[in-house]
Amino acid sequence: QLSCFLPERSMLVANDTKVVSARLTMRKERTGGHVEVLVVSENQNQNQNQNQNEKQKQKSSWKCMLKGKNVKEGSTLVAEKDGVKLMAVICRRNEESKQFADVEFTWRRSNEDDHDENELIDKVTEKGIIDFGDILNTFGSIPLPPYMKREAVKRDSESYQTVYASSPGSVAAPTAGLHFTSDLVEQLIREKEVDFQKITLHTGPGTFVPLQSKSVEEHHMHTETFSISRQTLRNIFRHLSGSVEGKDDGKGEGKGEGKKNLVAVGTTTVRTLETIYWLGLKLLRLQGKEQRPPPQEEEEELNYTLGQWEPYEMVRDHYG
Repeated sequence: QLSCFLPERSMLVANDTKVVSARLTMRKERTGGHVEVLVVSENQNQNQNQNQNEKQKQKSSWKCMLKGKNVKEGSTLVAEKDGVKLMAVICRRNEESKQFADVEFTWRRSNEDDHDENELIDKVTEKGIIDFGDILNTFGSIPLPPYMKREAVKRDSESYQTVYASSPGSVAAPTAGLHFTSDLVEQLIREKEVDFQKITLHTGPGTFVPLQSKSVEEHHMHTETFSISRQTLRNIFRHLSGSVEGKDDGKGEGKGEGKKNLVAVGTTTVRTLETIYWLGLKLLRLQGKEQRPPPQEEEEELNYTLGQWEPYEMVRDHYG
C-alpha cells in the first residue's frame, strides 16, 4: 500500500548493502571450548604492512566481536571444513568494549604440517577457496538478529536480504528494506514517477549492542562505513534544490514543485543522509579555515570521517 501514501515524483533513497556470512563458529585450540566470532571490519593497516605475495594472501586481520568464556589475548581458535583448517589468533582485546578484539586469521589444508610456514594459499584451492571472502562463504553463516530466535540456514543468505542488495559488507540487513519487492519498486517508479536512488551503509555490530553505560555521554558508538557515488549525491542535491527553488525537474514544465519529497528507507539510510549533511558542513568549515583538501579527479575516491560527537561540537562552536 506504499504507493497509496508516497507522493508523486518523490525521491526514494534506499540502502543497498548486502549481509555477508560473517558469523563463525570456532573452538579453542587448547580446550575445545565453543567461541562465536562475528567478523566486523578489516583492519586498515594490514594492507600497508603486507607485501603482495602468495603467502600473505592466506592471512587476514579483522576487528571481530567475540562470544565465549575466557577468550584471552593470545588464544588460538580453530575450525575445519572441506579439507581446510581455519585458525584465528586473538591479538588484542578492545579496551573500551571487551566484546571486541583484533583477530588474525590464517588458513591451510587440514592434512598439512601445522609448522609449515611456507604453505601457500594456492594449495587449498580444490574447493575454490582463494581469499577471506571465500573463507567466510565456506565457514560462516548469516548473522541473524537475536529476535528471530533460530539458527541461520542456507536459504538465509538469499532471503535475509533486500531485493536491491548489491554491496556485500553488513552484519545485519536494513530491516525496513525487507518490506520491498521488485514488483513494488517497479510499481512506484511506473505509477508514481518515484526517483529510486541507492546509497550504501554497512551495518555494524553496534546494532546488536545495547546501551550499557549510565549516561549517553559514556556510550561508545562503533564505527560504520558508508559510500555514495558522486552522481547520486548530485541527484539528491538537484532534487532538493529544485524543490526549494521551484525549478523544473527535467521531465516537463511545472513538475519541480512536486519533487519536494525525499523519503529515506529505514534508519540506516536516515543516518547516512544525516552524516552526509554534517560532513558537508565540516568541509565548508575547513574551507573557511583554508584547510580544504585540494580538488580531486572525478574518478578518484574521497574518504572522510565524522566523529561521534563532531555534529554536537559544530553546533556548540556556532551558537556558543
